[in-house]
Amino acid sequence: MNKKDFIRNLVKAGDFKQEVADGVYKVFVETLKISLLQSGDKVLLPELGKFEVKLRKARSGVNPNTGEKIEIPEKKTVTFKASKQLLDDLNNN
Repeated sequence: MNKKDFIRNLVKAGDFKQEVADGVYKVFVETLKISLLQSGDKVLLPELGKFEVKLRKARSGVNPNTGEKIEIPEKKTVTFKASKQLLDDLNNN
């Protein structure tokens, strides 16, 4: 499912107009980004799961094309862990 399909499903599920569903999607994404990227908070949505910013440590690696050793710098990444409720729903359908 892509963004367009997701918004179409929001229109059907929420009985919204297209513009309202598009706005709901945009506000949700922006709120999630602000919570994760600016403040570094965890975002816990019990029905869905947990989004969290984690720091991936610097490490050594190998360029697969040349075989040359390289240093990969530390960086922030976003992780998602599905909630038990979501996993149970997936496995019971």
